[in-house]
Amino acid sequence: MLKIQSEITAFDFADGKKNITCKLEVTPYQIESLNKLLFRPVHISISARHSARTLPKNKYLWDVVYPTIARDTGHTVEDLHEIFKTKFLPIGKVLWNKATGQFVEAATIGGSTAELSPIEFAEYIEKICAMAAQIGIYVPKPNEVEYE
Repeated sequence: MLKIQSEITAFDFADGKKNITCKLEVTPYQIESLNKLLFRPVHISISARHSARTLPKNKYLWDVVYPTIARDTGHTVEDLHEIFKTKFLPIGKVLWNKATGQFVEAATIGGSTAELSPIEFAEYIEKICAMAAQIGIYVPKPNEVEYE
């Protein structure tokens, strides 16, 4: 499934036709995928975008949670970010040989924390802190430490 985020910039119901105008920001990969869909029937879904994670929670994650765990494990905060995304936001990817259509390998990568709603982001942080607690690492709560 091709997922492109956009904002709707205009509705036009002139001449009995229902047209929606939107501005798309796409990557080269998405352009290639869109080209494959030209002149083919497609299903388009439109939904309201949820508010993104909050900046204070993001700052707490990067300034308190990850550094606390990094200090006790020896991992970098960047490594921890990738580890936890893969653990708690897994996305399955499959590598195919385009020429032969043969399956090559399956892999799991971490999803994006930027896509999480504030509630989902808070739950993500809670899971990380719970995992840290299981290995004896105490991560201070937001109200127990200054980080802003």
